[in-house]
Amino acid sequence: MDKHQDAHTLEKCPQEPRLKQIEIENKETLVKVSVMVNDIGYIKEAIDRIENLITEKYVLKSEFDPIKKIVYGTTGLILTTVILALLALVVKHGQ
Repeated sequence: MDKHQDAHTLEKCPQEPRLKQIEIENKETLVKVSVMVNDIGYIKEAIDRIENLITEKYVLKSEFDPIKKIVYGTTGLILTTVILALLALVVKHGQ
């Protein structure tokens, strides 16, 4: 009767469903981690592509600054010349 009672208690072990639940949770966690690792790989590739674009296609501010000064200076000189020419016309027309 003692063996029958031990078998009966093992069949109704309350830990077995919990162990299965833990196993399922571990599998889900592993799947989530593998998805995250995959996503991190894609993010690293995207960052590398962006870095390549920046180095190949775009100009740094320090490289652009002299060109900017030349263009702004030339534009200012042209606008000043146009305004002075208009003023000269107005003054000559008024005399």
